[in-house]
Amino acid sequence: MKISACYIVKNEEKNLTRSLKSLYKAVDEIIIVDTGSTDNTIQIAKKYGAKVYACKWQDDFSAPRNFALAKASGGWIIFLDGDEYFSVETAHNLRGVIQKYDKSGRQGCLLIHRYDIDVDNSYEVLADTLMVRIFYNNPHYRYEGIIHEELLENGRPITELYVIKPEELKLIHTGYSASMSKEKAERNLRLLLKELMITDNPGRLYMYLADAYLGLGDREKAKYYAQKDIAQGRRATTYASRSYRILLQLSLEEGESLSDRLKLCRNAVHDFPENPEFRADLAECLAALEDYAQAATEMELALANYHNYKGIEPMLFTAEQAALAQQRMQGWRQKMSTNLDLVKIAELLRMLLLPLLLMDDDEYNQASNEYESVLPKGFYKVLQRYHGDKVLLQDDCAREYLDILDMLILRKNTDAMEKLLASSGDFSAAVRKKIVERLDKKIAQEEFSQEEVLC
Repeated sequence: MKISACYIVKNEEKNLTRSLKSLYKAVDEIIIVDTGSTDNTIQIAKKYGAKVYACKWQDDFSAPRNFALAKASGGWIIFLDGDEYFSVETAHNLRGVIQKYDKSGRQGCLLIHRYDIDVDNSYEVLADTLMVRIFYNNPHYRYEGIIHEELLENGRPITELYVIKPEELKLIHTGYSASMSKEKAERNLRLLLKELMITDNPGRLYMYLADAYLGLGDREKAKYYAQKDIAQGRRATTYASRSYRILLQLSLEEGESLSDRLKLCRNAVHDFPENPEFRADLAECLAALEDYAQAATEMELALANYHNYKGIEPMLFTAEQAALAQQRMQGWRQKMSTNLDLVKIAELLRMLLLPLLLMDDDEYNQASNEYESVLPKGFYKVLQRYHGDKVLLQDDCAREYLDILDMLILRKNTDAMEKLLASSGDFSAAVRKKIVERLDKKIAQEEFSQEEVLC
């Protein structure tokens, strides 16, 4: 069995030694295609016995990659970027892992866990992604796309994929450090827009365009391309969930309503049911809407996915997040227990309040004195204002006001809701904000539109 290591490089003197050192003992030849280095990259490559070929850069990443494939004589190929290297604790397994698949006759692609780290921020792990970095030297395998190029078989996605456990082989990638992100995003966007003008498959680029625009701070275009990407349905790529991540990030940063975020979370879980982050996001959204039973169920599924993850999508759910998720789930279940104890009391109060709300103003006012001693003070004051009393509502009865609003939303009594909301201007700005948030929560929970509430 012969193994070829392939690279395309340009000015990688800071990274290449570490990368070559991690694999040169396990391979039989090293093919390096240089696209115009002006530093010591070529000298470093030759020090490790590499065959170095010059290839003029033409704004196309696939061209030099395919050039390298044409020069490789090994039965198996390891194709790394200059800023990737096998971890110290797994590099010695490299040849043995490939040999195992070669002897078994499984001649496809090996998916390796790659950890993107930020060297500018204490080597923080930014992502854990499965990448095709080792594959059988199949003449029908070729890279396509001028950027974010993909290895395809006769122009179609490769189906023979094998996931390698991270304890067997692990890649480290330093190329997405904070100091390099903007520069890469600008370059990527330029090439993506160039390819968009000529490609027959623009859908392949939407997620990458969304990512590039996000990196450059253009939220609207990032959102536009992310939405176009998810509208295509799930695709067979390890970055397929990235567009949902972008939309969820923007949803939080821009303060979208809970009803909109709930819909987005449900769609993400539908398309990527194995993803623990999306289920955890959905759980938090449901908890914010006070649906603690469903929130606990979704968080339990998120934790199950975390502990038994089998997908090829990047998983950003950490051990710390899993521990916090466990605490959150337990807290919601405690609230469920407490709520059950209060159900009968709350129902009795609703039985008393609803007829009073449905009375006409004259009927209520004739008998209102009888209710003052029966009703809690806050509820009595809200009812007085609701039925035409000119008394102003203060923030100390905001809780009772919101409880009555919840009850009317539950019964979809839009006339009564409009009448109640007419007095919302009495409250402070902080309470009015809570009223709007409560509307968003309950409308999403009860699944009828805001137009039905506020015509």
